Amino acid sequence: MNVYISVVSHNHAKMIMEFDCLRKLAKRYKVVIKNNSERESVILNDYCRENGIYIIDYAYNTGFGKNNNIVFQFCVKKLGMTSDDYFILINPDVIIDSINIDKLISIIEKDMVDISGISLYKDDSLSIRDYSIRNYPSLYTFFISFFRFHESYRVLPPNDDCSSVDMDWVAGSFMAFKTNAYSSLLGFDENYFMYCEDLDICFRAKSKGLNLKYIPSVTGIHKAQHNNRRLFSKHFYWHIKSALRFLVRKKIKLQVKSILK
Repeated sequence: MNVYISVVSHNHAKMIMEFDCLRKLAKRYKVVIKNNSERESVILNDYCRENGIYIIDYAYNTGFGKNNNIVFQFCVKKLGMTSDDYFILINPDVIIDSINIDKLISIIEKDMVDISGISLYKDDSLSIRDYSIRNYPSLYTFFISFFRFHESYRVLPPNDDCSSVDMDWVAGSFMAFKTNAYSSLLGFDENYFMYCEDLDICFRAKSKGLNLKYIPSVTGIHKAQHNNRRLFSKHFYWHIKSALRFLVRKKIKLQVKSILK
């Protein structure tokens, strides 16, 4: 069993080098950076070559889902990733160490988890939570969440000592997949762009009966970097477009399941 880590860089070269997280992780796991910006090609290639990190340097300006699908196929075809391995998505602005990743793998192996999330915090002292474990949203909470976090999104465990907790979905800032689970879902839906890819793949996984768990005792730091969230900005448009796509898809799937019962 091996661990493969996928990181998508959207002009994040400076952050990746300053945080120094991926260099350390690459000593134990296979780390792959998907460069999504041609202008950082040289600096990222140099950094990866010096630190034993794999880089995919083509297909620029593509979405979150497509980028991670590209990395997944690279890991299978070029690095020999198998169905027994683990495929972990980490944002460039997330910091986690190998101790926590090893702990995560140990728990999800024991509990036979297909997709998992962890406890992310916004600060180094682990006192301010980043609520990446969430309930399914409505259109209203989708709209509000673009500008601020909505209370109905959050999911907190009874206590942080429990092994694993059922969850609806986990944000893409940190997601861990059993490789065969990712394959069975055919990866991310590439028709989404920037928003809701993580929500959609978790919903499809739940619909297939896969095991989705929040592992509260595993921690990381999310130095969240948010894009401009003005009303009617391009990010607002992408957010609402993805939200509507997900809600329509969810409604149709639930109606079909109801008919088939």
